[in-house]
Amino acid sequence: SQHIPMGYVLDEKDSIPDNQPVVVQCGGGTRSQVVISLLNNSGFQNLINLSGGISAWKREGLPLKTDQ
Repeated sequence: SQHIPMGYVLDEKDSIPDNQPVVVQCGGGTRSQVVISLLNNSGFQNLINLSGGISAWKREGLPLKTDQ
């Protein structure tokens, strides 16, 4: 997994795989949709927005892994 802050996505786009699905997530799902739009304009197609963001993921009680 890879974490790229929104402001650096286009600078780091060469490190994002374009041959497999990529889930894009943020806190609530809005910023990730913006990132998907930016990446779509750069030719990416296999992008999935985590609906509701990580907040919805947590509400559902789904597992999280954090780097500490």
